[in-house]
Amino acid sequence: MRFKFWKKDQIKKQYVEGAVSFFDFAAGYSGDKTGMFAGFGLTEDLSFVDLKTLQLRSLQLARQNPYAAAIINRLVTKIVNSGLRLRAHPLETILNKIVPEGYLDEWGNNVESLYEVWSRDKRLVCNTKRHTMQSLERIAVYTSIISGDCLVISTLNKLGLPTIQLVDGRNLVNPLDSIDKDIKHGVELNDKGVEVAYYVNTLEGVKKVKAYDPSGRRRAWLVGINEKRIDDRRRLPLLSVIMQNINELGKYLDSEQRAALVNSYIAVVHTRGEGNVSTNPLKNAGTTKEFESNDPSNFKRMEPGYFATKLAQGEAIKSFDTSRPNVNFAKFSEYCIKSGSYSVGIPPECLMLEFNSNYSASRQAKLELEDLIKEKTAVFTTDFNQIIYADWLDGMILNGKVKAPFYVKSLNDINRFEILGAWRSASWRGLTKSNVDGLKMVKELKIAQDNGWMTADQIADDYYDNDFATNMRARKKEAQKMREIDVILDPPDPMEELKADVEEIKTAMEEIKC
Repeated sequence: MRFKFWKKDQIKKQYVEGAVSFFDFAAGYSGDKTGMFAGFGLTEDLSFVDLKTLQLRSLQLARQNPYAAAIINRLVTKIVNSGLRLRAHPLETILNKIVPEGYLDEWGNNVESLYEVWSRDKRLVCNTKRHTMQSLERIAVYTSIISGDCLVISTLNKLGLPTIQLVDGRNLVNPLDSIDKDIKHGVELNDKGVEVAYYVNTLEGVKKVKAYDPSGRRRAWLVGINEKRIDDRRRLPLLSVIMQNINELGKYLDSEQRAALVNSYIAVVHTRGEGNVSTNPLKNAGTTKEFESNDPSNFKRMEPGYFATKLAQGEAIKSFDTSRPNVNFAKFSEYCIKSGSYSVGIPPECLMLEFNSNYSASRQAKLELEDLIKEKTAVFTTDFNQIIYADWLDGMILNGKVKAPFYVKSLNDINRFEILGAWRSASWRGLTKSNVDGLKMVKELKIAQDNGWMTADQIADDYYDNDFATNMRARKKEAQKMREIDVILDPPDPMEELKADVEEIKTAMEEIKC
């Protein structure tokens, strides 16, 4: 049932009280806001959210609107890029009491390597065997931006490791028998307010997906990059706030482009005085072929190079003066883009990839974007990567591929929550940090390291996407190879070695005499 029917009485009351305008009332004040006086975004009734319509319009903008595509692609690139990398950080302050010193460093490196191998194996990661973990991350972020959220379904394979399936949030619907249950936007809650099931629209009908398996393990949940209010059951699409603005801006751009294109076809205008009989003044350059200008269909066959001939008295050819594109379009659209980028937290310079200011201003813009990406990454990885990593670590420890003292005992013992959390502690590294001026960045990092504000390991991880200990091992091997090459290219002189031996013997004899 459409919103405008079952809300009719309430809308009428609001109109009488002056809460809504005449146009809102006349158009039905519904989620289907496509009329002349209607909008493209959220309804004015904050108690009702037509999530399905918002999701479809968000998808439409993502596919058709260049400004929406720019926002979405910039966030996906900055949040995920080539994939989020695991940085295992088991908490030493808790675990050093039960493991020997130095154990956790080696453990972290081993777990990171094993997770990296697993995450790139399509057979193990994806239920359709078509995606790696990195690809699933990009899909989940992209889908969450457009639809507001994405349903994750995790099942355990025969190795005890999670296999992931993703469902677009717009496929969650209310079942027909949802009247007697607490179901809203396809999400069912129990009497304690806990999400217990999701309803997915499939080719076979609406399918119920339970949030927990019989053992109590979380097997399905919603993930997104936006925060939500405490009473919200679903997240809104990222573009909801600016949906109306960028839709109209996109139409404005299309109109200006079409007007400029049509006007470019009309180079000149043929006019004649009153009472004059039309001649054929257009002629193909370099030929004697005349153009039948009295036949409009011939304009389709016009080619470049026509010029006017045989003009009769009173006839004239005038240049077509066009005012398209609008001279104010660029400035106006730039202002609209800025206001839209502000609302989603992206600095305009980073959205438009134009860094025309000085070093400090450009660097500040990048820092503002990094703050946004840090927030979005934290929201996403908490609900996606961290939950999957916990399931993966459980499986690796239970099948004996990873050793973690007291981990298994802590799985079902709430009193040992700190041990379980300490082993699972991790962070997720996306795109490495960069700077406008690399030399200034290196100098700044050197000062931070010398003063103990950062470690070499943090610098290698945050800014260069590698590991300091691994780099040192590689440098040691490189130094050994360089010494070997130096010996080959510049072998030692035997006579010099003999002289050195003689001098050493003389020195020893002098010491004996003394």
